[in-house]
Amino acid sequence: MTTVAGRASRWQRAGPQRDGRTDLLTAKWTGPLLTGVRISLVIAACLVGVTLLGPLPALAQQQTDADAAQEVDQWSVARDLVIGEPPDWLTTVSDLLVAADGSMYVVQQEERLVRKFASDGELTLSIGRRGRGPGEFLDPRTVGWLADTLMVADWRLRRISAFSPSGDVHYTITTGVRASVRHLPLAVLTNGRILAEQSWNNQEVVEGRETVRHLLLLDREGATVAPFADLAFGIFQAMVEIVVPSGPTLTFTKHPFSNSDLWDVDPEGSGVVVVTQADLDPDNPQFSVTRLAPSGREEWNRSFRYTPQPVTDAMARDTIAAVTEMFVSYPFFGEQVPHGQIERAVRKAIRMPSVLAPVSAVVAGRDGTTWIRREAVGEQHPAWMVLDEQGVWIAQLRMPAGLRVHQADRHHVWGVELDELDAPRVVRYRVRSAGER
Repeated sequence: MTTVAGRASRWQRAGPQRDGRTDLLTAKWTGPLLTGVRISLVIAACLVGVTLLGPLPALAQQQTDADAAQEVDQWSVARDLVIGEPPDWLTTVSDLLVAADGSMYVVQQEERLVRKFASDGELTLSIGRRGRGPGEFLDPRTVGWLADTLMVADWRLRRISAFSPSGDVHYTITTGVRASVRHLPLAVLTNGRILAEQSWNNQEVVEGRETVRHLLLLDREGATVAPFADLAFGIFQAMVEIVVPSGPTLTFTKHPFSNSDLWDVDPEGSGVVVVTQADLDPDNPQFSVTRLAPSGREEWNRSFRYTPQPVTDAMARDTIAAVTEMFVSYPFFGEQVPHGQIERAVRKAIRMPSVLAPVSAVVAGRDGTTWIRREAVGEQHPAWMVLDEQGVWIAQLRMPAGLRVHQADRHHVWGVELDELDAPRVVRYRVRSAGER
């Protein structure tokens, strides 16, 4: 959580999250400037769900029944590596990148560094430190490859730092030099362009005055070369107003029933996958998955019909309770405001849709596959569908609700889970096909 007291800035934390996740942002409208405080936002336990999945014809633009369950392969996963168990704790993991040899680069946002772990989990290298100089970070967020060069994007400095796999600094791309719009750098694509997202205002998004997220292509000085993709916000954030003794406080957090369009860039920067679902036709419910080349050219598109899953009273009740407890656990609120007052504020802020969004996360795989998590409320092991390099549906599987997937291919899935103390752990799961032990 980031807390800011004083007049709220128009552009506070207007930052992109590839699968719709957004940090909790709190802004007090009165009083002096206070020091930021950060906690983990954990409501995943009540935000998981399942729909049975089925086969996809290999024809672009063709609709497919996403509720069928006959012809695709049935995969499963088994965890085979955990990094970050006591006493070797990890701090917040904002991104994770896997190398060809299986080693892992883990972005530790709060510590302003990147840790490298061997494929067996041994720590072998730390890259960067706090600062503004070459190879230093203030807010490292995303990491990717450009050929064999490690590219780390820093949102506060609005720059991307290039490192060798061994941690040597090669060069720095500062995208704010000639920027015509406020933006956050995301990745360097294989055509040399910078993928960025135009900044947006939290309150205007909640109030419906901003409805579109703009992905842009920039040159290496930050000048806009071309628009890349427009994504609908839909139901994206909730704005919770809680009155503390010193005055009203506005808190922005991801809406637990978000239906916003989603995107992810593959680790090599060779393509971007977009899921469109925010503006669905209730008479013909379907979501689409599109892969775009670095130029923005469409490589393939698939549409999936599905049966909308209703938001039940139990889902709404459990979600309100979880979000309320999250606020109560933060001393800034829990020690100053009665539980009932916080719950009423949460109920007022979270508008309940009638149905769940069909997709809750998307991951562009290391091997050209696309991984799509379906509805995300009510189950401990949500369903995932896997598409191949041409968008053909090849497999379905289930993975733990608390797993935040960062990388995946046909053999392994890498991500982050929280332990019983809410401490992050990097985990690797081996993918098993039907009949494989």
